Amino acid sequence: MKIARLSPQRLQFLALSSFVLLGLLGILNHAMWRDEMNVWLIVRDSLTISDFFAHIRYEGHPLLWYLSLALVNQIGDDPALMQGFHLSLGIGTIFLLWKCGPFPPWQKLLLTFGYYPFYEYLLISRNYGIGMLFMFSFCVAWPRRHQTYVGVGLFIALMANCNAYGLFIGLALLMALSVEWWCYPEQRPSGWGSVLGGLGVAIAGLGASLYMLIPPSDSQLQGGLTTWFFTWDWHQWGRALSRVWNAYFLLLIPGDNRGFDGFLFGTLGVALLGFWAIALCRRPIALLFYLFASLEIIVFSYIKFLGTIRHYGSLFLVLIIALWIAADCLPWQIPPQFTPLQVFKKWVKRLQTPLFTLILTAHLIAGLIAYVRDYITPFSASKATAAYIQEQGLNSGLIVGSRDANMAPLAGYLQRKIYYPERQELGSFTLFNAKRQDVGPEEVLAQVTDLLKRDEEELLLVLNYPLELNLPHLFIEPLAEFRRVLVETEQYFLYHISLGE
Repeated sequence: MKIARLSPQRLQFLALSSFVLLGLLGILNHAMWRDEMNVWLIVRDSLTISDFFAHIRYEGHPLLWYLSLALVNQIGDDPALMQGFHLSLGIGTIFLLWKCGPFPPWQKLLLTFGYYPFYEYLLISRNYGIGMLFMFSFCVAWPRRHQTYVGVGLFIALMANCNAYGLFIGLALLMALSVEWWCYPEQRPSGWGSVLGGLGVAIAGLGASLYMLIPPSDSQLQGGLTTWFFTWDWHQWGRALSRVWNAYFLLLIPGDNRGFDGFLFGTLGVALLGFWAIALCRRPIALLFYLFASLEIIVFSYIKFLGTIRHYGSLFLVLIIALWIAADCLPWQIPPQFTPLQVFKKWVKRLQTPLFTLILTAHLIAGLIAYVRDYITPFSASKATAAYIQEQGLNSGLIVGSRDANMAPLAGYLQRKIYYPERQELGSFTLFNAKRQDVGPEEVLAQVTDLLKRDEEELLLVLNYPLELNLPHLFIEPLAEFRRVLVETEQYFLYHISLGE
């Protein structure tokens, strides 16, 4: 049965059913890594509310994902609960797309199984999936802004409190909403209560997010408050602009270390921004949002954090949101004297659907490849390592683990604390603060020696690198190693250690 012959209702049912089934299979198979599990451990092991909020300040993220998981944690301590919750968020996002999105069914199908909705923001349990849900929820509420601003204001506040990119996108949406209120009186809702209420909620949410994103003075995450890039550098600017290309076309990612790549793909990024700006030019409010949000993320990439594929996915979401809300924005007639713009507009109009289809197809291919790759090769060796430790009866004694940040998945799967040489104490989650110090194998074995002399006859040492150091006073027996992973730092090497004779 060909897709073209399916009714929209049947295609929607098949797409959603397949998404739910494949999402469930994928997330049950997915081995969580440190960035997923560390959040769950903070929620699980923070002893007081004040500790909970203090720990989050070192994470570099707003509150909402942590608060959501705190509610999930009331059900139990199994981290699979977080995965189930995250899956439900992804399903809700795709349901909104199919029920309310202005795109034709075949584009919705491509988007459903694209890289971000089907893999990065579905199988990897982080705060980007919940952010995408609230962005799509904003788009659903957008046509109702003529009656009230409360819905759009609420979803701006919610997306802003998911992650920094949600803050940037929420700020751009608030600015677009405010400009529309000023320039188009006929679009305003009646009554000041709904306007001030919605704007007040949005501004409060943006402020709360910004407050949580300002790290403590001793934070070492991404350089804390100190590492900002304010000098001009063409190569850095090219790398920041290339994030547009990276977000739209996932199958060809340039190398950041090659200057020519930055120039070439940065230029292509500018061309893509210009193309979609012309495509949106008859919907000035959507155009304003698109350009401002994209520029925010590009500037942030330049001055603070270039990010990876999950981060610059926000640029792709900006495009989706702009096209979505453009369907309910008042048109602007291009003045006759703007002849070049009219010519470009006709050219862009002919290419808009083919280009958007090409982008979505690239995302579909990347999403399917990533899904299959994650199913075949573990994202992290944490799940397999934890299973081995439990099967071999090694979970009852002291476990020393280094590097601490990469041991969080083990602490989560084993549901216990591990001794971290970086902090010289038992722990589960990692806080990048002044108390934490990176250590090498020499220091790790020195602390292991002290532990054996003081309290323990033997212990299990887990490292995320092979141990090539041997000391005469220690009997070091290699037990197992788990190297087959997608994230190299999530390999694990296990050693049984006792004092030598």
